[in-house]
Amino acid sequence: RPLSKIICPFFENDANYEELSKLHGQLKTTYDQIISSIKKRYLGTYYRVAFYGNSFKEDHYCQFIYKEPKLSQLGEVIERFRNIYEPHCVDLSIINESNKVKYGELDQNKDYIQINAVKQIFKITSNQESSFLSHNNVGEFVLETPFTKSGKAHGSVSDQCKRITTFTTSKCFPDIKRRIPIIKSQVYEMTPIEVAIDEMKTQVKDLTFLVNLKPPDMIGLQLKLQGSVCVTVNAGPLAYANTFLKRDVKNSLPAAHTVEL
Repeated sequence: RPLSKIICPFFENDANYEELSKLHGQLKTTYDQIISSIKKRYLGTYYRVAFYGNSFKEDHYCQFIYKEPKLSQLGEVIERFRNIYEPHCVDLSIINESNKVKYGELDQNKDYIQINAVKQIFKITSNQESSFLSHNNVGEFVLETPFTKSGKAHGSVSDQCKRITTFTTSKCFPDIKRRIPIIKSQVYEMTPIEVAIDEMKTQVKDLTFLVNLKPPDMIGLQLKLQGSVCVTVNAGPLAYANTFLKRDVKNSLPAAHTVEL
C-alpha cells in the first residue's frame, strides 16, 4: 500500500490508465483479503475467575478477568485451573454457576474457584465487524445469568428474567499479564419483557449480519431463521407477542416496553 501511494501519481501524470486499473485492482484484492482475515481472526476469550479459600492467600476473595487464547472452551479453562491449583489446595472445588457465591455458607476447610465466561464491552464508531478493535482497550465485561423468581434458572417466557453483571478492570486488555483485577461490578436485573426485547434485538442484529455477508452464508442464515421462528429452539416473536402484547397483559406493563417490543 505505501508503495502504491508513491507509484500512483506517476501513472496519473502519464495518463496511464491501464496501469492505474491494474494497481487499483491489486489494492482491491489486498483489502478484500484483509476484510476476510479480520472476520476469521480469533483474538481470545475472557473469563471471570474468583478465588475463595485460605490456600489462595492474597487472592482469597479476589476476582480477576483472564484472557485465554483464541477460542478456549470453558471445559479447557476449568481443567487448566484445576491442574495449576489442585496441588496447592487442601480440597479444591470448581464452581461454574454464575450466581453470586455466598462464601459464608460454604465449607471453610475447602477452596473454591468460580469460573464464568464473559463478553467484552466495546464501542466502535466505525467498522463494527473489526475483531481487532473489539479486543483493544477493553476494560469492561458483561456476565449474563438467567433466573426466575421461583429460583430455577429457566422458566416460561412470562417468568424468565436475566441478571446482567458488568465488571470493570483496573487496566485494559491487551496487557503483558493474562489476568487483570476487577475493581468494580454492577448488577442489573431485567424483567421478562426486557428479556424478550433484548432477545429480539439480538436476533435482528444476528440476522442483519448474516444477510449482509458477502459471499452469503446460506446455511448459517437458514439455521438462524429456523431458530428465530421455531418455539422449540427459541421463544420467538409469536411467543413474545402472545405473552406480552395481549390487551389484558399489555395494559399492566410499561408502555415504553410494549411499544419497543
